[in-house]
Amino acid sequence: LLECVRKVKNGLNADNQPSILSPERRNLRFAEAEKRRKTSSSSHIKFSSTGALKSLPLDNRFLQEDICICHKNVMYPFSVDPTTTSHIKEKITGAVTKGDKFVIKSVSGDLLGWSNHIVDSAECLLVHSDTAKRRSIHSLCSEVDELVADLTEKLKYVAMGDQDDIADICSLSQLWEVKIEKIRVFIDVTVDQWKDISDPVYKSTTSSDQRLMKQ
Repeated sequence: LLECVRKVKNGLNADNQPSILSPERRNLRFAEAEKRRKTSSSSHIKFSSTGALKSLPLDNRFLQEDICICHKNVMYPFSVDPTTTSHIKEKITGAVTKGDKFVIKSVSGDLLGWSNHIVDSAECLLVHSDTAKRRSIHSLCSEVDELVADLTEKLKYVAMGDQDDIADICSLSQLWEVKIEKIRVFIDVTVDQWKDISDPVYKSTTSSDQRLMKQ
């Protein structure tokens, strides 16, 4: 649990985790997540990825209700810090607008690294969630993977001088931010629930307070 929290706080990138950029990482992650679900006594459900994000045009993928949800809930009810996600999104839009090849390359790595470790952390927690939440978060994780693949591909073209995808990149990066923050809220809430139980246990153990231990 503490390791998952540390990863969420610190993040991963191409410097401290070279394999983060590997195309095989996504398949490995979902294979391991599926294995965890099968070994969990509370998990009896199989997930399927439709790949709908790739097959639909941008206008259909860019769901307006998601963006509205983001703006209506700027003040999250949980302790979610959107600074890193927002910073990456702003770097993306700024880099493609200016055509800065160096920043585009750098932010592509940030995008992949941040997305991977957020999704990795969420997948680790899914075995402890109910079926409905598992479906919802797993779907969000799949959508994030699709968005990141689409974004990184378009960023490559812009870095080579193609200006046609700039508007799409700005829209997709906004949608990516919304979905990542939804996953982070799930992580935050799940960890907080565990802390409500684990903190008193830790306190009673370290203090050797028999009364607290009985409670």
